[in-house]
Amino acid sequence: MLNKLNPEAKRADSIYTSYMKRKILFIGPLPDPKGGVSIHIFRLGDMISPFADVRYIDESSVRKEEYFNVRSLRLFAYIKLILWADIVHIHSAINVFRILHICISKLLFKKVVITLHYTPVNQNLFFLRSLLNLCDKVVLVNKEAVAMLHLKKKPYVKEAFIPPSAKEDKVLPVSAENWIRDKKEKGYFIISANAWHLDIINNVDLYGLDMCVSAIKEFKNRLQKKVALVFTISYVTDSDTYYFDTIKHIKELEVEDEVLITTENVSFIKVIELSDIVLRPTNIDGDALTVRESLYLGVPVIASDVVARPEGTILFETRSQRDFFEKLDTTLGNIERIKESLSYPLTENYISFYKNLYEI
Repeated sequence: MLNKLNPEAKRADSIYTSYMKRKILFIGPLPDPKGGVSIHIFRLGDMISPFADVRYIDESSVRKEEYFNVRSLRLFAYIKLILWADIVHIHSAINVFRILHICISKLLFKKVVITLHYTPVNQNLFFLRSLLNLCDKVVLVNKEAVAMLHLKKKPYVKEAFIPPSAKEDKVLPVSAENWIRDKKEKGYFIISANAWHLDIINNVDLYGLDMCVSAIKEFKNRLQKKVALVFTISYVTDSDTYYFDTIKHIKELEVEDEVLITTENVSFIKVIELSDIVLRPTNIDGDALTVRESLYLGVPVIASDVVARPEGTILFETRSQRDFFEKLDTTLGNIERIKESLSYPLTENYISFYKNLYEI
């Protein structure tokens, strides 16, 4: 009642409440370029900001004016940010950065939370386990990681997905959006997939772009079905020979009219919204943001069975072109029924989890 009647008391109470907010420092790559981890950090910071004071240390090779970047090697600025924080939440994928952040934060008596955004391999588990055991809280993205690591403290298990933020740019380049809408007007099904950066692992296309292109060729030449592919790549350099070889191969297959590969830093959320089916044909993966985004938006997802996938995902045998194509063709024939069966947790579920994690 006092605060309602006394403006000065109300102002003082507001200042006190703000002062008491937890100060959380997020460390990891920030967009742009857009990738699963960078999008996660951006969305998490935005989601939790009404309940805590938030700052960032960026690890991206692309430096942004608005964020301190650890690659600047400005030690004093780095230490100052860690001293400011009550909680340091580390999302680093690079071991050198991860070790640095954990050790400095603990030396400065900070509470350390770390999210491991992948399922670890059997190599170097002892070192990784030892490092994670130094942290106050560990978040793992699946039960497989829990079983492999056997940490001293019980870890939190939570998928890396955070619902899309209202602050995100959901605009496509005009050329890409016009291409998609033109295909839809002509009766094409739109299938889509994405990659942060094209890569070859053990002589195999990591993101399965080759499988997607082969499927388009089969739809066009064997089944005479109108299916078009949108494939977004966040990061391409002039030395990426596989990318240029793929563009050449698409022309040789005579499917360049049915395949759009965009290397602009586009909003994949917008691509999902315009798609009939989203694909995740990777041969190595973690808890893929793309899969959960699509399910959240009610768009069917076909993904490799290389890791455990969320409920509702349509699985195919990893690197089996035949199984991939059959699942894709069957899904296209039952798309409305599949869409009706999809459901996903509300945003409040994620807010509750992270408020509990940060004890706010």
